Amino acid sequence: MAGEGGAVSWAYRATAQAMANGTADTTWVHHMIDFIDARIDLADQRLMVVLALRLGGGDLLPQALRDEIDRCLVGFRHGMDDVSTDSMCTWTENHQAMFAVGEFLSGQLLPDKVFSHTGFSGAQHRERGRTRLLWWLEDRFRHGFSEWLSGTFYELDIAALTLLVEHSQDDDLTTRASMVLDLMLLDMALHRFEGRFVACEGRAYRKPKMEPVRSELNGILAAAFGAPPRFDPQTMTSIFVGRSRYQVPRVLDEIARADGAHLIRTSHGRDPGEAVEGSRMRHRDRDGDEARDDVLRAAWGMQAFTTPETVGVTLDGMRRLGLASNRYLAQLGPFLRLSPRMARATLRALNPITTGLVLPRANIVTHRTPRHVLSSTQHFQPGEFGDQQSLWMASLPNDIRVFGTHPGASTLGSEVRSATPSAWVGNGINPDIGQVDNVLLVLHDLRLRRGYLEGRRHELSHLYFPFVKFDESTLTERMVAARKGDSFIGVVALNPIEMSSEDELLQRGTLTGWAVVLSDRGEYSSLSEFTTMLKAATLDMRRTSLVFDAVLGLGDRPRAPHRIELRWKQGLRVDGVGRNASFGRYDCAWVQAPRGASTITVTGRDSSLRLNWTTGTRSQE
Repeated sequence: MAGEGGAVSWAYRATAQAMANGTADTTWVHHMIDFIDARIDLADQRLMVVLALRLGGGDLLPQALRDEIDRCLVGFRHGMDDVSTDSMCTWTENHQAMFAVGEFLSGQLLPDKVFSHTGFSGAQHRERGRTRLLWWLEDRFRHGFSEWLSGTFYELDIAALTLLVEHSQDDDLTTRASMVLDLMLLDMALHRFEGRFVACEGRAYRKPKMEPVRSELNGILAAAFGAPPRFDPQTMTSIFVGRSRYQVPRVLDEIARADGAHLIRTSHGRDPGEAVEGSRMRHRDRDGDEARDDVLRAAWGMQAFTTPETVGVTLDGMRRLGLASNRYLAQLGPFLRLSPRMARATLRALNPITTGLVLPRANIVTHRTPRHVLSSTQHFQPGEFGDQQSLWMASLPNDIRVFGTHPGASTLGSEVRSATPSAWVGNGINPDIGQVDNVLLVLHDLRLRRGYLEGRRHELSHLYFPFVKFDESTLTERMVAARKGDSFIGVVALNPIEMSSEDELLQRGTLTGWAVVLSDRGEYSSLSEFTTMLKAATLDMRRTSLVFDAVLGLGDRPRAPHRIELRWKQGLRVDGVGRNASFGRYDCAWVQAPRGASTITVTGRDSSLRLNWTTGTRSQE
């Protein structure tokens, strides 16, 4: 139990015993310790793996290895506000979780040790980590994630929270971490298709988008809702695989396996001003650096460095914490000489593409059936710069994904930050997007003014459409359709389509548009019949609106003539009626909760889960 140091993980105990017997290699542990000691970026990920071995293996580990790990823990820099010249990224949402978990558990393990970077005792670090974790957990519970539905970063957050739940000796913190874990697994259950996590994402990388088998989250999905993969102590995924304390609530397993068609609406994250004000309200009765740092974490957790609401917070934080030399922030160095007012004016004039890093509130629609899934973020910063956001995704059987982007280009060197946006990651310029059930409209307008650090602007949008993976397909001047098994996807284009390669279709122009329709054999007997409907449909620009006229079966309703109109930055209309695109925290058959909710209840056929943040209680029936 929590007061006894958590449940026993037989996987880690067996690993430790094998190391003690000399039948398991320890070289990888020493390599990770060297990486952590060097404070290279992503050291916090290695710290989670090493901590899992140290805490899970306990006294079965060889004494020399235990001592080496403990030395590493007390020498590490555990906080963004611990001044240093290294260039670790400590501030994005997932890094905040890992650094705080590492600090809390290291301090709990070694309460009487002096941590060399700060001079604080382990007990002091435990309390500082606990406070920061409670703030982070509450923000995620009430408002969701800035890195929403990201297979890459959900894996990191889940691993860190699982490690915390497994080994925390603080009952309240353990319960609250379990509650946020529940909500992350709820997100995974809601968006599960053929054993994969399929959704639009706040941050996504090229390979997992195109090849879902490469997703970092696959092992956790399998361990939660299927057959657990092989335990490998060198991976973060295995922290969840090898757990013994946290059990997946029964209702979430039911949701993951549910048949039928489901419409899922969710809201994740906050806008920068909302996040900063929320953090300030949390500290309204106290002042000091800890309160200012929490406001900074609120802004930088969503990568809002230079928005009008956050630039003053950024400049203050960089000056106080000596972060001007951090390679991720070096490009902001010249602004340190300016007042916040002058910095805001300068940034408005420059219009830097780095504003695309910001991850504000996302309102997400997902239409999930046993044969296909369509997921998109509604009206996300249309006409603004993008970065790693994957704004829409269609998923079909056998790991087929179809998505579109406006290819981006940056003159900012990759030695400073990853080379995004790129051809298939993010958007150079974000489109406007609206979805109604199984139909999606996407409008790209590339006519806004150029930005500082922007490379050559590509006057086109394109689709990743892997023809070779489909059973059959057809392509005309302004339409493409394909079938996989009993599932259909069709796309109608505003301008002529060019086939650039066996998996790329592009549409040239500063104004381009796409209408995406998903269906199956329950509605159409063949691809030919489905294609006939698409050929009869029209997609036109009427002033500032993309208008799609077609005979469609929206959701599970019979086919009928419909007009779907996407008005640039003004929303979506279906048959003349406007669609609300501002959602609660959850809105679907199993759970309804407003933004900022203190209580979230998930209800299935014969089980339920009730989470109450105010009382810190988690109950299942």
